[in-house]
Amino acid sequence: MKQTIRTTLTAFMLATISAAAMGQTAVKATFVSGSDAKTRESADKVADGRKSTKWCMDDPRQLPYTVVLSVGEQPIALQEYVFTTGDDTNMYPDRNPCSWVVYGSNDQKQWKVVAEEHSNLRMGPLNEQDYYFPTKSQTPFKFYKFVFQEVQEGTRIQLSEIQLIKAGK
Repeated sequence: MKQTIRTTLTAFMLATISAAAMGQTAVKATFVSGSDAKTRESADKVADGRKSTKWCMDDPRQLPYTVVLSVGEQPIALQEYVFTTGDDTNMYPDRNPCSWVVYGSNDQKQWKVVAEEHSNLRMGPLNEQDYYFPTKSQTPFKFYKFVFQEVQEGTRIQLSEIQLIKAGK
């Protein structure tokens, strides 16, 4: 039993090694649009660079919830993206997203699927914890749209940050 726990813990630690340690570069993304962008815990908080703020909303009429981020004029191929849980996720782990699709675009009109997760329960009840999700896309885009279809339970979503990581320096 202890060996199984050690093995699982080691696998978890390896899966959450920082992008910088793996020779990758975080990209400064800016918020473009998103669901519920006009409240104190609005969608723009996912790109403000602070784990102390968060996006939290519950409006089933707006499902699926969306966030669009821009990487600027120079498109990048997305190596992976990082979701950071909120500051009270230990009390509300059911707010973590579990099904989503990531799209890329250069004009915000034509979108191509970059990554998708369905029924992913890997995000746990840890406050301000980073979770890394690799992509298989090689195509560079200026815009990335996250479409959150489902949370772990109910309809309230919560995320502190979304980071975009490109390969190389």
